[in-house]
Amino acid sequence: MELGDYIRVTNAQRKKSQIWNHAQVTRYVDDSFYAFSRGEFLVALTNLSDDSTQRQVTSTPFAEGTRVCNILVPRGYT
Repeated sequence: MELGDYIRVTNAQRKKSQIWNHAQVTRYVDDSFYAFSRGEFLVALTNLSDDSTQRQVTSTPFAEGTRVCNILVPRGYT
């Protein structure tokens, strides 16, 4: 996926979710990872390039059992 595609997909989801109507809530933070939510929009960012980087974000805006997908790689659900 090209950078322009990431921006287009992200902006479309921001508009659909109207995240500006929700407060930003920090969900997880450490030296190399940051996760936050706005409404039901969860963002997870890292400054590491290792594909095996994992964090367990236990506080999310989702109800137990809710299936969510990565909007940038929407092939599966978690």
